[in-house]
Amino acid sequence: ALDRRTLEHSVRHFGLRSYFTDVLGTDPHETGNKLAIAKEWMAGQKIRPSEMVLIGDTSHDCETAAVLGCRCLLIARGFQDRNALASCEAPVFNTADELMKCLLPSPPQI
Repeated sequence: ALDRRTLEHSVRHFGLRSYFTDVLGTDPHETGNKLAIAKEWMAGQKIRPSEMVLIGDTSHDCETAAVLGCRCLLIARGFQDRNALASCEAPVFNTADELMKCLLPSPPQI
């Protein structure tokens, strides 16, 4: 897991922050893993796991999402490439733009 500060900076830098309720990452002063961080966060939410999306760049992210019961979307521009992610049971996107098009509603057809 990326540390929270770096992740927040990256999400803001690319203009994506407004699309997320929360952005989770590790605290550089504490030990912890993705699953524990996600479980703790989910315990305080008023939405079901089936209404959440975990966006990641590793097969471990896909495994974490499966344990949590939420949907997973993977981007092949991070820790693992498309070939490494191909065996995951989650959609794999080449770019953040492709991934965001999957998440955002389509404009109405005129």
